[in-house]
Amino acid sequence: MASSLNLDEPRWIVKGVLRTETALHIGDGDTVPDLPEQAKPAGEGEKTLWPFGQLYDKDGKPVEVSSVATDQDGKAYIPASALKGPIRAWLEKLDPKVVEKLLGHQDEGTEAGLGGKAEFLDAPLSSAPAQNPFEPDDEDRRYTQFWRKQRATCIAPLVAIDRTMGAGVDGKLAHFEFVPPGLEFAVEIRGRMSDVELQQLLMALEAFNGGDWQRVALGARNANGWGRMQWALTEIKKIHRAWVREHRAAWIAAPSQMQKDTDDKAQEKLAMHRDKALALLRNQGKRGKRMSLEVTIHMDGPFLVNDVTRTGEQKNGLPGHAPRLDEKGRPVLPSSSIRGSLRQQMEKIVRTIFNKDRAAWEGHDADNFGSVINLEDAKDRLCPVSILAGAPGWKAPLELSDFVGRIGAQRARQDFVAIDRFTGGAAESQKFDAEYVYAPVLTGTIEVDLERMHKITSDRGQNPDWPLILLLYGLRDLHEGDVRLGWGGSKGYGMVREIEVRLQEAPDDVIPRPAFELKFGAIAGADAETIVAWHEGLVDWLKSHPDMPWSPLKEDEPQEVTA
Repeated sequence: MASSLNLDEPRWIVKGVLRTETALHIGDGDTVPDLPEQAKPAGEGEKTLWPFGQLYDKDGKPVEVSSVATDQDGKAYIPASALKGPIRAWLEKLDPKVVEKLLGHQDEGTEAGLGGKAEFLDAPLSSAPAQNPFEPDDEDRRYTQFWRKQRATCIAPLVAIDRTMGAGVDGKLAHFEFVPPGLEFAVEIRGRMSDVELQQLLMALEAFNGGDWQRVALGARNANGWGRMQWALTEIKKIHRAWVREHRAAWIAAPSQMQKDTDDKAQEKLAMHRDKALALLRNQGKRGKRMSLEVTIHMDGPFLVNDVTRTGEQKNGLPGHAPRLDEKGRPVLPSSSIRGSLRQQMEKIVRTIFNKDRAAWEGHDADNFGSVINLEDAKDRLCPVSILAGAPGWKAPLELSDFVGRIGAQRARQDFVAIDRFTGGAAESQKFDAEYVYAPVLTGTIEVDLERMHKITSDRGQNPDWPLILLLYGLRDLHEGDVRLGWGGSKGYGMVREIEVRLQEAPDDVIPRPAFELKFGAIAGADAETIVAWHEGLVDWLKSHPDMPWSPLKEDEPQEVTA
């Protein structure tokens, strides 16, 4: 492969720290059995803080965990390719020509290409605590889920929701290993680069911190808020052939003084380079059209998202079900949970839009839907909900954060017992209890990448923002109490009293603010026309795909009658 190396250009070394802001999963494509690292049996008079040595499946075997990439020491790290890829994707949106020189390229179908100037090194953990970074608390029993000291990771259980029943799908419980928030990775990038190329690289690194520009994220599950990092530039070094020739004698005569002078100048230039990168980011990195909502959910009555890491047998003083809490003891509704509930409701809306209430949406089963191959395939096959919420091969424009409650939320326990259907009495050995949070107030964000959504919707002659009507309908139903959140919907849990929505960011020319802030009485004029246009766009998409398995217009196959 050819190289773009120019020996007259200075050689740079850029060092910094990436700190996890949310959970980070950079998978290695493998699974590992859960390990009993954190087991701590209770002594006499003690309360069990770690009830499980391992997570077991229903057959009594240790669960398989989707594992993260680890280095030679067995600790989580960021592979160079996992860092370079997202930076490249971000820069390509601004100037592909600069990217080719800086990061290289290879022609499709051939072995010809161009080596990049920047050399990315693997990023190991720069801070790996010897124990759980979030100490257990005797009152809350709160701690990061299944902390693994040797790997500096935790485990998160995730379950698929049945779209028709609204409950967890049997056999669809998965476990993901992740690096928790608060850990730092040491980043180093080297290479011969021009000043312009260096600024482009530093600009992309500053984009990790978010702001008024498209944010760089790492790893998997970005649409659910994972992979967000905070970047801090710590050191920049520069060496140039002409400078070496000019100062060679001084280095030989007084190396200590020259080193001090060089270090002092490097620190002065560090701030200068960072300021230039931020200025470039403000000018070039402005993100495309997005809609951002701050949503506050006021729950009504008991609320519970079960955390299996905090449950156990009653004889140990642990509840059978316990609420998921963050490191500060606040109740949490995971982004995946609110996404699943909203998606289920949006699909129900589409199923009933022609007054044809199909009992189940078999067309969304993975075996029937398959994977989207390219953009044209997505336009031909994606259902309206998948355009917004994602599908295999299509990254979701809809992005959600975790919804977090307040410290000190009221908690209580409730006992349950199964009823024997023959005797009418309590079934033997079927008693359990649940610890729940009472009427918490949960706050989070919902964002939509409008530019990404427009890749599918912009060439049909309709208002390209029409999929937003589904989000608006879903939020309305959530506000009206038609959507249950979390565990125990059939037991009176997860009821919503009301929600508050504040439109934080949106293009003024396309988004009807009163509608998304649920002020329906104030919708009139252009806002009302926009909503009607969105609804018509949804209907048009459904009518143009009548034979797709997910279409509410698809006729059921006739049943064969046998003699």
